[in-house]
Amino acid sequence: MLTAEYAFRFITNFMIMNAVAKGAALVLAVFTITVQGIGSRYSPPPHSEKAKTARYLAHNTDWAVLGTISSLDNIKGRPFTNVASFCDGPVGNSTGVPYFYVMGQDPTVKDVIQGSLVSFTVSEAITDYCKDSSYDPEDPRCARLTLSGKMVNVTGSEKDFAIDSLFSRHPEMKEWSIAHSFYPTKLVIDVVWLLDYFGGVTWIPVEDYFKVQL
Repeated sequence: MLTAEYAFRFITNFMIMNAVAKGAALVLAVFTITVQGIGSRYSPPPHSEKAKTARYLAHNTDWAVLGTISSLDNIKGRPFTNVASFCDGPVGNSTGVPYFYVMGQDPTVKDVIQGSLVSFTVSEAITDYCKDSSYDPEDPRCARLTLSGKMVNVTGSEKDFAIDSLFSRHPEMKEWSIAHSFYPTKLVIDVVWLLDYFGGVTWIPVEDYFKVQL
């Protein structure tokens, strides 16, 4: 009787310990997968690498705020901002050049036709990185980039590259030209402004910005 009772207790304890071990292993596996998943797509460079951070932002975001001096009668001469989808190349092929798909009726395009320069701003808050790091969009560690220059039409072989890149990142764009005449433009950059950490902004030389290889 003692032998049977001992055997019963041994088997019961073994089953409990085995179940606990499996449960712990499952929790650990889930935790590991979750932690590895956070920021796996968005891994910003060290904040000391300013030009690389700027290029990282230009490639890993897909929409921006464009600023112009308005030519619209109601706000003529005032700053005007607008949201625009963009890309700097297909995923994995960063050029640093923002490409856009626009139409003539767009107020930003109208401003450009009237001679306005363009400022282009993206925030790392567009990605999951700031949220996962508990950074407010205004926190300097949630990086922001402003590029400024002239918006021009894309021509020649670059036009095919721009359209293919935009369609790969924004598939919906393929349908836009059914209703309106869209065409690709790009920003010819002459100013690169970055805030990605405490201590103030960085003005990055344009040549350093384009030297980066991601």
